[in-house]
Amino acid sequence: MLAGRKDCHDLYAGYHDTDKELENLYQYANYYTKIPVDKRTVRAFVALVSDSIKYSPWENVGYIDPPKLITNPVVVPTTAGETADPEGASPENVTQYDDEQSVRLMTQGSAEHQLNEDWVVDYFADAGWTVKQLDTEATESVPDIWIQKDEIEYFVEVEHKGTDQPANVLTNAARAAHYDMDVIFVVKKKSIAQSIAKMLREPVTDTDVHNGAQLYTMSDELTLTDGSKPVLPPDVESSQWYLRYQEPPEAEAEDDDDIGARSPSQIEPELRLETPDGEVLAAGSVDESVATWEFEELLCESDPSAADRTNVHGPFVPTQLAYLARSSLRYRNGDQLERLDPNEYPANWNQSDAAGKRERYKNAYETFVDRYTVAVDYTEIEKPDFITPMNERIYKPQTSRKAPGMRESGRALWQFAERKSRDNNALDLIKNRTWRWPHDVTSPDMSFVGHSTVLSELGLEE
Repeated sequence: MLAGRKDCHDLYAGYHDTDKELENLYQYANYYTKIPVDKRTVRAFVALVSDSIKYSPWENVGYIDPPKLITNPVVVPTTAGETADPEGASPENVTQYDDEQSVRLMTQGSAEHQLNEDWVVDYFADAGWTVKQLDTEATESVPDIWIQKDEIEYFVEVEHKGTDQPANVLTNAARAAHYDMDVIFVVKKKSIAQSIAKMLREPVTDTDVHNGAQLYTMSDELTLTDGSKPVLPPDVESSQWYLRYQEPPEAEAEDDDDIGARSPSQIEPELRLETPDGEVLAAGSVDESVATWEFEELLCESDPSAADRTNVHGPFVPTQLAYLARSSLRYRNGDQLERLDPNEYPANWNQSDAAGKRERYKNAYETFVDRYTVAVDYTEIEKPDFITPMNERIYKPQTSRKAPGMRESGRALWQFAERKSRDNNALDLIKNRTWRWPHDVTSPDMSFVGHSTVLSELGLEE
């Protein structure tokens, strides 16, 4: 690791502590230490070139194409010979300036994230994939990387912070689903891959909620459409977002036909911001932008009396039941990326065949009913509409063991859900239960909603 300017000068001048006479030669020397490096390391060192260096250390390097050396760029170039959009360097799109005022865009993440991402770019390029590093090309919400080979394409997300920011991971998964793309998540360790698998199969932070689910909170502070940022009351240090179902309407009589089974579209969950004590600070429809809400009881951070109060952060509202089916998890193992095997997913119902297939099916469906549905009177889910997504999106991505068919799934399901029939017993339904979270709504607050110039150039449309 190079700690500062002197280390940089020492490296490029060829100085080392065995020859003190070379210490100050960097000011006029035209020779450099020769260090064999790969493409990834070249990109890392380019960022350390100082203005005092007048000769390229790559002039006599024959085994690799020399990089274009850049000092004090006004904007970050996309590729050699190209220039990024000058608007990209505007203050609202810049996450950090280094000591010499070089710009790094918000979409690029931290310097360590970029080094990890560069390694992944080289890994897939060396494997014969066509690779584009998208987050260096635009300030809009885009995947880290796009790869293609043999008419197969993926988004690739390098999750440097792993499980520290679950809503960010899930936003990346939701973006891929929005564009009908498979996505590869790359992490450092197998344990992190397993943790992300949990997020992707249950994109909410808590299902132990009697009438809904607790949502993950976005890392960015909430900014309203008028540019203000709401803060919590003075005696409240934290808040949580929930999806909660309202109490169902009451029937005038027990045989009232109008109070018959209601579909989830007729009884919708409400999106709520609550204090730890359950006080509702704000509430609204799940398909409305939170940025348009009127936080009448909350001050904005610009108010003098709002000093030292906690900012409100927006919620991650799931756009799908789960994101496992079209996600692949990879982790670093030396100089290789290993794929997380489905049998290594932390599913407590995934017993071996020796323990009995029906026992596995029963344990799986007990989990599915508990985690993905909630008891709400006068609602129902048709049996095929529950079993098919459970088997395809939840069961199969987490095990290589045989999935139950419709009959065996039903046998397991009815041990944990109330059953009713319709159409002369031709159709079975789950009675008085509905989905904990909707999986056909995309919140307008999602950063990827709207036209993307970068992705449209790849032929991808919403």
